[in-house]
Amino acid sequence: IANYMVFHPFTSLTFWGSTLADYGVSYLFILYLYEKFGGAPLISALVQEQANGIEGIENTLAAFGYSDTFDEIFDDWTIANYLDDTRVNDRYGYNTLDIGTIDSWGYSIEYALQNFWGIDPFEVPIGFYSSWFFGSPQPYTAHYYRFGGQPTLRTALDGDDTAGNPAYSGTYEWYSDAEAWAWRSFYQTFTIPAGGATLNFYTFYEIEEDWDYGYVEVYDHDTGEWYTLDDPGMPTCVFPDEYEACMVDYVAHGQDNPNTPDGREPTDYEDAGRWHAFTGYSGDWILVSMDLSPFAGHTIDLYFTTWQDGAFTLQMMYVDDISIPEIGFFDDVEAGEDGWTSTGWYVTDGIWDNNWEATLIESLWQPTARYPNPERWHARKLLGEMHMLVDNATESGEITDIPTTPAESRRTQVLIVSNRSDHIITADYWVELTN
Repeated sequence: IANYMVFHPFTSLTFWGSTLADYGVSYLFILYLYEKFGGAPLISALVQEQANGIEGIENTLAAFGYSDTFDEIFDDWTIANYLDDTRVNDRYGYNTLDIGTIDSWGYSIEYALQNFWGIDPFEVPIGFYSSWFFGSPQPYTAHYYRFGGQPTLRTALDGDDTAGNPAYSGTYEWYSDAEAWAWRSFYQTFTIPAGGATLNFYTFYEIEEDWDYGYVEVYDHDTGEWYTLDDPGMPTCVFPDEYEACMVDYVAHGQDNPNTPDGREPTDYEDAGRWHAFTGYSGDWILVSMDLSPFAGHTIDLYFTTWQDGAFTLQMMYVDDISIPEIGFFDDVEAGEDGWTSTGWYVTDGIWDNNWEATLIESLWQPTARYPNPERWHARKLLGEMHMLVDNATESGEITDIPTTPAESRRTQVLIVSNRSDHIITADYWVELTN
């Protein structure tokens, strides 16, 4: 919990980043569901619900008679994580832990804002991009901006309309998608001429380094053997370099994916000396060239495949502009699947809509038995809240006539900003304060 309090600006609720803060944010949200929406029976049903993520939570809530949406709960939960105060509204705090006490090692979001990430705009007008301070957040990452001691204010938000990875050329590309234990391919049958051939394609990938993989498989109809292909012009790396695309010929962490058939696991290829794969980050679209001459005169099935373990996941892999010049084959994906068979990959423009939201809360520090002194200002009582109306077309909005909060009043305004989108890609936003 303490890690999430400190590193909340970099921690998404819906993306597992394998840090202590990810454990903290997950625990807090499940605890919140437990306290506010049905206790142990609901959590048990959630574990048994077949759908994952947001869909699974909303399905479970509906089965228990709740009409609350995930976004509505997320909004209340972000306020609860800051205030942890149930005096005005039970939704805005916890009953079974006290943020700011030993339960969170004394840390709170308010304390983190004052001592780590505070962007206190005591002079206006002021404006800034989120990337200047916290980087570009993933969806369902809550950013908090505190301010006070100002005359009546206006705050405005303008977020990126979309996020994603556009096609290398044209409009469309193949995308693997990403999911725990996913094993996905798209493939097509080719006859390789006697003189050999070369497979060329462009790819962009962001793959969990040394845990997940993207690769090209070949099934040789003439021999009944399976292979993965190497790009001889791309370096083979011992450790993937985030600044240089490379291919690996080892499996760092051997695991069996329950969805992968025997003989086609990465470890099977490695044992046969036939393992070549992408992992890590390509940095941008890169051109890949692979020699098909070993299959000269043969009929082959050519697969683009991704393999994932059961935990952390990144975007995985995109493919565009596939060609085998020697047989006159070129596919820029503009015609859709067009002869390919897919088992999970799909054709997309690579662009996802964003859904920015912002809530302004005003709180008052009041000494309590738990917090008699103002050093950390944990004891905050909600005085009011205002929800920004964000235009879905422009992803922009504003809140006007924010009341003055003189310094001696012990009142503070906090703007909570997040992107409520069902993807895992980062996006930026601009926020400003004016009189």
